Amino acid sequence: MGLDNLNKIVVFSDTHFGVIHDPTEDEETNVVDLINLLDLIETEIKPKEIILLGDIFDLWRVGFADAWDNASDIQFFERLSKYVENNKDRDVELIYVIGNHDHFLKEISFGMDSLERYRDIINGKKPEKIFKGLINEIGNLNLTHELKNVKFYYPHYKREIDGLGTIYFDHGHYPERAERFMKVFLAKVYKYVPTIPIFSSIFHRRPIKIKKDADSEEIRNDLESNFSSLYSLIYYTKFDDVVRAGRDFIWRIKKARWLIFSAIIGFILPSLPSLITLYSSGIPEWLHSLEPIRILKIGVPITALVYSLPKISGILLSNVVTNTVSNKRGNTIKKVMHEITEKDISMERKNYTYLNLIEELGNDKKKINHYIFAHTHVAGKIRDSKTNLNIYNCGGWVKEPHERKCTNSFIIIDPESPESEKIKIYRIDKREKIECKFDGNGKCDMACKKT
Repeated sequence: MGLDNLNKIVVFSDTHFGVIHDPTEDEETNVVDLINLLDLIETEIKPKEIILLGDIFDLWRVGFADAWDNASDIQFFERLSKYVENNKDRDVELIYVIGNHDHFLKEISFGMDSLERYRDIINGKKPEKIFKGLINEIGNLNLTHELKNVKFYYPHYKREIDGLGTIYFDHGHYPERAERFMKVFLAKVYKYVPTIPIFSSIFHRRPIKIKKDADSEEIRNDLESNFSSLYSLIYYTKFDDVVRAGRDFIWRIKKARWLIFSAIIGFILPSLPSLITLYSSGIPEWLHSLEPIRILKIGVPITALVYSLPKISGILLSNVVTNTVSNKRGNTIKKVMHEITEKDISMERKNYTYLNLIEELGNDKKKINHYIFAHTHVAGKIRDSKTNLNIYNCGGWVKEPHERKCTNSFIIIDPESPESEKIKIYRIDKREKIECKFDGNGKCDMACKKT
């Protein structure tokens, strides 16, 4: 393919570097195919722009040092940075749009950008004024060579391209169900709490008026403040680690010892009446009172229940901890589309969708023609007939317990392509890029087989 088109853009996300260092997870980054993608970028695709669309590091599960080591194992940033250096004459750019699992980079970036102003704090002279963890992270970031060519963006990145219109890129964690619930809950609090007698004197018996003319920046700041508090809880308290450790304390011994323990519990409980008889009436009476069939009927279900408790708790706790702030993981693009184009995300403005927000946010209310996001790890594309918005998900690069179609996927935007479709999704298969085909619902069709 060579240099027949110098203006291509490659988009990919969700490498989750570092997750392999979490002993309670069986996920890992698919480094083999990721290396193959880097090879293709350097030798075949040769894009003018590379966009990393969030969750490149998984800083929810591990510290930055482990996550960075995982990326360094395949020289991820070294190779991309070198590619930028070698193509300076083409003004090649490497864009990093921060996601939810690497949201901590936003704080690190703030600290690095403020070194002059906060030099005393960064040096540890006044550590009480800033999180100690942030000081350590910044102090250990001797990454000037590898990251010097990276341009960080948050929460979004926009491009206007001739022939394509406006493309909006973000990681995709903003239009979440939990966020809308919070908005509805706060709206009810503002409306009814001031009317409760105990509070009425404070609010002079008048409900709090919600600002109806809030602009897009105010609404975005509301979204960001809610997310930041949740993410900080995960980063600084290691709440996620605590929950996972508690869940897996039992789950890791399930195979033999936990099965034996479950059987003991399962069969002792229905045997209790007989055991009581043993102590009160002697062994002969105890043998006479044994009911093997009844004990078996009751003991087997109890054993199965006790044995399955770790798995059940794992599912429940994972949903509570992870899905509370990331509930779109694993969803197809069809399911996510309504979150973007139909659901109300603001209590200040009625019928205000995420699409309304991204069109207003620093865009002079220009129409968004294409929305590209990630977050769910499931590649897909679909067109919303009501808004004429083309929606794309670039997928992810994490091996998962169950096989998903269109994994190890990425997007190529080719503005100068002679084809009518200039934004396509591909996947890596045996060092080759295979175009993904999708049905009308945005699902991967025929598992992205070669055409």
